[in-house]
Amino acid sequence: MHWAASSDDVPVLDTLLDLGADIEADGGVIGDGTPIADAVAFGQWTAARRLLERGARTSLWQAAALGEADRVAACFPPRAEPPSREEITGALWCACHGGQQRIAAYLWGARR
Repeated sequence: MHWAASSDDVPVLDTLLDLGADIEADGGVIGDGTPIADAVAFGQWTAARRLLERGARTSLWQAAALGEADRVAACFPPRAEPPSREEITGALWCACHGGQQRIAAYLWGARR
């Protein structure tokens, strides 16, 4: 899964998932994380979007890189502890990496 995600090989991703592979399997190059972490970190946007379509969960930084505004907003629930400044800064970098200007602006405002 991780290799296919990090090399944007969507047909292999689909085959593995169809055969029962764990979409949330740990062990990736990026922080021992899931396939979507590798896809996002390596800028393999087609694979990352397919993983989303197939039900992958995202962290704040992954959602930011993919421009998933609803998922980003869900990380900032009302009357709850927001993500740390470090987490927000990392997500801001990822939004820029993914070309997500609107998400980057939102996160820039959240840093203050």
